Amino acid sequence: MQPEQTGAYFLATSLAIMFSVVADFGITSVVIREVAKRPEEARTMAKEALALKMPLLLLSVVGVILTSYLLGYDASLRGLIALASLTLVIDGLHVFFYGILRGKQELRYESVGMFAGMAITAIVGGLVLVLHPSLSFLILALVCGSLTNLAISSYGMIKLFDFDSLRPSWNGVFVKRLLKAAFPFALAAVCVKVYSYVDSIMISKFLGTVHVGFYSIAYKFTYAFQFLPLAFIASLYPSFSASVKTDPQALHQLLIDRFGT
Repeated sequence: MQPEQTGAYFLATSLAIMFSVVADFGITSVVIREVAKRPEEARTMAKEALALKMPLLLLSVVGVILTSYLLGYDASLRGLIALASLTLVIDGLHVFFYGILRGKQELRYESVGMFAGMAITAIVGGLVLVLHPSLSFLILALVCGSLTNLAISSYGMIKLFDFDSLRPSWNGVFVKRLLKAAFPFALAAVCVKVYSYVDSIMISKFLGTVHVGFYSIAYKFTYAFQFLPLAFIASLYPSFSASVKTDPQALHQLLIDRFGT
């Protein structure tokens, strides 16, 4: 795709990833913790938290599109950014569903989903590059991978609970409590996302998308290996959360077993 096209692709996806903070607002982290502590309330929490996720997803998409106009990007790049916002919505849903499943310590669905989603993205993206190189189709390859994860995470929710668990249910009292608990997680996520992706926006404005293309290659090589620590976080966080309430001594032992004295 050459440096300029690669830079446009990375810029479009980076802007969407930055606004994933708005789509989640720390809700998933809180839900994982609370479901692990009170698994009997998991279905109710899933429905009520999902009701809050919906307007946040809409707000994040509007934010992405407005920002692309405010930054003065051309029409073709704005179109790519709007297309990338599809992955923002789909990823926001499947990450949330995986969070519920994590809280129940059902990690098999996420394991299969992540592998299958990456495989689908690689296969579709590879075919696009060979048969019809196009930035729009490359972003659609990401959408295909995200849809795969959404299908598997939704299936896990239905198997663990029922189909009605995917139906939002508004509870004002719960939403206020959830937002209050999620705010520290959201603040931390804002710092991480801005720190990780604002550099690509600055490079695009000062140097152009060609330089973003070169920068993105080096960035992605290091970013790709974050799956190693994230795999441990996915399994340990719900275990720690459950042990805090049920058996603090078990939490102490878990720390020793995993990390040594």
